Amino acid sequence: MEYPDYSDVELFLEDQEPEWTRLLERSQQRHEQRLEDELDRIDDQLQQRDKIHEDAIEELKSKLDWYKQRLKDLYHHSFGQQEKKQRLKNQIDRFYKELRTEKRQHWRDIQELESERRQLLVEIDEHDDTNSWFKTLYD
Repeated sequence: MEYPDYSDVELFLEDQEPEWTRLLERSQQRHEQRLEDELDRIDDQLQQRDKIHEDAIEELKSKLDWYKQRLKDLYHHSFGQQEKKQRLKNQIDRFYKELRTEKRQHWRDIQELESERRQLLVEIDEHDDTNSWFKTLYD
């Protein structure tokens, strides 16, 4: 029985190795770019949500101050009008609740984004480790 001659296979594989390496490197670069883009997206969202939160808090505080001033004026200049005073107090309570809700929602939102960010950073580290391993293998 005659065996096939595989002596040229090693030369063939050596010639192909750079192409595999280039393909692998390009794939890793695309993956790394996707991770970096996702991280940038999360950073942008964090900034946008901070701005939205600041605007909402500012607006609620402004309205709250206006209602508190109206109530204060009502106490100083008007006797009676208990119903109007109670409505203003209720409105003030509602704004305080909205402020608490906004702060709580913002905190949850930020925690969720930060969690995504941490996961991405772990994935980037793992990708860097894998990339280092492949470079060591092919260098």
